[in-house]
Amino acid sequence: KKSGTNVQQYSWKNSDNQKWVVKDAGDGYFYIISKSNSLYLDVYGGEAYNDANIDTYSGHGGISEKWRLIPYGEASISDGKYQICSALDNSSVISVALASDKDEANVLLYANEYHKNQIFNFEYLGNGYYKISAEHSNKSLDVYNGESKNGTNVQQYSWKNSDNQKWVVRDAGDGYFYIISKATGLYLDVYGGEAYNDANIATYWGHGGISEKWRLIPAKKEISECSAQLAEDKFVYDGKEKRRM
Repeated sequence: KKSGTNVQQYSWKNSDNQKWVVKDAGDGYFYIISKSNSLYLDVYGGEAYNDANIDTYSGHGGISEKWRLIPYGEASISDGKYQICSALDNSSVISVALASDKDEANVLLYANEYHKNQIFNFEYLGNGYYKISAEHSNKSLDVYNGESKNGTNVQQYSWKNSDNQKWVVRDAGDGYFYIISKATGLYLDVYGGEAYNDANIATYWGHGGISEKWRLIPAKKEISECSAQLAEDKFVYDGKEKRRM
């Protein structure tokens, strides 16, 4: 329980010194706190260099105790063109507003009309990340300014090969996926958790709710198939999930 206690790897024993609290530190960073001694994961000496030791230390709010968690994925789907259907509503898909081909055009939820601004090309880049670009404009899904705050807007933008345009596509079970920003670790989400035309698409902390779950339907299939596949799932949403305060 002394500050400076070393951190190591060890076979899992289900003991408190192997359990950690992950606590929001603001600005996209986290504290990682030991259950056994309430000390914080820390870079010993407060200097970053190869072989700097990792230990636990009393919480002081300094940057040596702050960590960015970057999601890592794998090639979870085949490259190709998909509609991104919301688990909230079996007839709503991600769309680019007004079929705009301009940078910073907004991305939103809209009734599935099988237009090109509702079809997205998924291209695996390696190392667990995908580029996702709109069929009509060839512009990429982009987290505005790479900001890591809950509710950050998602837009389309010309490809820059930046982390705010790279995404992890992770299995969420029952045929759904989470789509997670490499830049921030936040999840593609229907803002407010309600499906209606023009509902905004933003990024939000992963909570496992259905507003963050997406069915990826190959674009070669008929529009009705998107609805039919989603209708098989028995989700209940009563509007009482109030996450954003």
